[in-house]
Amino acid sequence: MSSDRDTGMILTQCPACRTLFRLSDEEQTACGGTVRCGHCGTVFQADVYRLGDAGAQEPPPARRRRGGWVLAIVLLAIGLAGQAAYWWRAELVAVVPWHRQTVRLIERLGLSLPSPIDVDAFHIRGLDVAKGRVPGVVHIRGQLANDAGFSQTPPLLAVSLLDAQGDLLVRRILPPADYLVHAQRRIGAHERAPIRLDLRGPQAAAAFRLGIYPRPAIR
Repeated sequence: MSSDRDTGMILTQCPACRTLFRLSDEEQTACGGTVRCGHCGTVFQADVYRLGDAGAQEPPPARRRRGGWVLAIVLLAIGLAGQAAYWWRAELVAVVPWHRQTVRLIERLGLSLPSPIDVDAFHIRGLDVAKGRVPGVVHIRGQLANDAGFSQTPPLLAVSLLDAQGDLLVRRILPPADYLVHAQRRIGAHERAPIRLDLRGPQAAAAFRLGIYPRPAIR
């Protein structure tokens, strides 16, 4: 069986799209060895990209491009997953079964670990209200319960005073230091912290309402 060299033909390949071409000696001489790919338009030296074995076959260009897209998509998915894990790292650490080991690993990596927040897990329990000796003063006692499975920073407490028709008279947003008896920085999982409020409002105040709001998170 004669080869391409024996028949005066060479096999060359476009360096851009990997398309294969067969060129005769006359065609090489006519173009000075420089050819243009009819598929992608790339200009290259036929002899430089000549294939030694005419029978060797490269993977089809479409398959190469498909493999490149698959790799790019996989890398993008890994990158997005990494960003999501970093952004929600506090919430993830709070639910994984190896909580302590994960916290230690993150600290060794030099990363900050913001506290997880689940404001819906806070509830006010055992509320007791009594009028004070001074007119217009109301004493509120109770407990702030953290029903989450992890410790949390105490939330903000909104206190609204209402008149007899239920219309708002006064509304205040209180930080933990203004309503917690011990003003602790954190409330443990399934723990309760005592609440103490001494409110002075207008004489028309006939009712009150308490609301729980998350503190601004710093990441």
